[in-house]
Amino acid sequence: MSDLFPVKPKIISEITMELLIIPTAQRRVRFRSYGKFVGTHKAPEQVKAEDFIMDYLKPYVPENPMMGAIELTMRAVFPVPASKPQWWADAALSGAISHIKKPDKDNIEKNILDCLQTMGFFKNDSQIFRSKTEKCYGEKGMWKIRLREYQVPQSKKEYREFMKG
Repeated sequence: MSDLFPVKPKIISEITMELLIIPTAQRRVRFRSYGKFVGTHKAPEQVKAEDFIMDYLKPYVPENPMMGAIELTMRAVFPVPASKPQWWADAALSGAISHIKKPDKDNIEKNILDCLQTMGFFKNDSQIFRSKTEKCYGEKGMWKIRLREYQVPQSKKEYREFMKG
């Protein structure tokens, strides 16, 4: 913990997942007019992509959703493009070359968060108080995801115990 958090919170639960699929970004919502009204909907491709991701998430769904403060750590691993020369592939796999191309970090993060919320990992993504998302290259495309739920004091008594450590 940094100096910003003088007391180390207690981890209540942790879920670590490795999904062997190439990370994708969330697509933008589409707009449709209904006479004088405008509505939004997800593109059919986005719905299909979310269903695909959720199939991979099924084995990890907790019995009960996380209710406390959640820390999200995510690594989106992209395969090295076949069009790149061998020196470039070696450099990318060693970490010397970072993944700075599309998709955007926030769009891939949102894609997973929506799926996690829909599947019942947590009630709402507003519970996430800290997140770290990284894009990198690897031999195979995959997601590495970790959710940690932290204890949150619910009363004065719990707060005093929390501060004692």
